[in-house]
Amino acid sequence: MSKNSDLNINVTAETKQASDSLKDISSQIDKLIKSSQSYQSKMMGLSGVINVYEKVAHYVGKAIAVTGEWISLHSIQEQTETRLQATLRATGNAIGLSTTEMYAMADGLARVTTFQDQTIIGMQQVFVASGRISREALPQVTEETPPRVRGRLLPSIP
Repeated sequence: MSKNSDLNINVTAETKQASDSLKDISSQIDKLIKSSQSYQSKMMGLSGVINVYEKVAHYVGKAIAVTGEWISLHSIQEQTETRLQATLRATGNAIGLSTTEMYAMADGLARVTTFQDQTIIGMQQVFVASGRISREALPQVTEETPPRVRGRLLPSIP
């Protein structure tokens, strides 16, 4: 014995108010979605900025290291030149060459060998200090010496 019954509920509402409420809820949901997207975009942007700062810090660190190395090499060069000048003064410049001429000679030889000019200037200093090398012989002796001492007495400065 089943009996079917209908249940009718009358709901009355002001449609304008319900419509406005639904629009307000929809608007709030849209704002939440946009806010979430904006937040994700800002986080992606922040991640990009952090990545750029990391790269900048890396390259600044490299620049500082290279600058430090350059300063160190410049210091070695300066010390080498000062020692040569002192040797020329101590010997009364018996060789008869200026430091500028000797630097040019060393630079020229450094361009065609694996030796740096500091090493060649060091050799010149030894030759001048010995007092046994003439002005005319110094270029030839300086040019012939590197192959004989390579890696033993006067290694190239890194």
